[in-house]
Amino acid sequence: MIARIPFNTRAWISQHFASYRGASVPEQSSRNGLRCLLGCSQSSRRRSFSSSSDGKEEESNKERSKWIGRAAFSVPIAVTMGLGVWQSRRYFEKIDEIEMRTADLSKNEVDLDKMKKVEDWTALLYKKVKVTGSFNHDCAMFVGPRSAPTGGLTQGGSGLMSAPGKESGFYVVTPFKVKESGQWILVSRGWIPRRMRKDYPISQGDEEITLVLTPQPKAGSLAPKNDPEQNSWFSVDLAAMSDFAQLPEVAPFAELINPVEGGKFPRPKKEGDLINFYVTPATHLSYAATWYMLSGAMAVATYYRFR
Repeated sequence: MIARIPFNTRAWISQHFASYRGASVPEQSSRNGLRCLLGCSQSSRRRSFSSSSDGKEEESNKERSKWIGRAAFSVPIAVTMGLGVWQSRRYFEKIDEIEMRTADLSKNEVDLDKMKKVEDWTALLYKKVKVTGSFNHDCAMFVGPRSAPTGGLTQGGSGLMSAPGKESGFYVVTPFKVKESGQWILVSRGWIPRRMRKDYPISQGDEEITLVLTPQPKAGSLAPKNDPEQNSWFSVDLAAMSDFAQLPEVAPFAELINPVEGGKFPRPKKEGDLINFYVTPATHLSYAATWYMLSGAMAVATYYRFR
């Protein structure tokens, strides 16, 4: 069919086709290059945006972890600091109370024989009281076992709430009737060894004694329950003891401080034992220092770990 086309026409078609094909190749290449350039630019922008977004998210996670760590460690820091403050407060409270007790004991004795009746026994706490009356030894109660007081025996032995290496015994609590007013006082006459529970010295008739009225001693958290029916007392319970002795009302508690000769029993406590606490102010101070140091150490560690 091409053979039928005139020669001039075929030459003209060949010339124009060649020019078209020659012009279309560079143009197509430039278009393809432009598309590639645009595609690479968009891909680069996407990668850059994705990398920036990942970096911000990682930084946000790190900051969140820091705040969680700070919040978690702030709890024990605050608790230990609070315990240190409480121990410091107890230290100063006991120092003040010891000074008050010392001042009260240094005052002149209160003579109960000149008083018809005591209406408020709490007004006489930690004051020396001189009184005349008699003991009811038939209703004596034995609180213990307890270690010997300061200057007591050290012959060995053991017992509940008694120190190792010391002979255990009991404090003898005996109802005392005031001669002038007829009121009753539960008096701790002192400590006796366990072996003397059924045979210890007792007094007869009226006698003049010196007492120090104190609050009811606190029972230990692990102390067993008292058994009044068996006259078994592990701690002082004024209501139960008054009921055991069949007293008309709950009697106050007092410590006998009359001096005794060496080797004689019952052996009363010394005045210094009545002033001081079982947990001394020095103990509270050491506890406070420990809690403060622990709180400070955790605060410093938290700062450097989560800064």
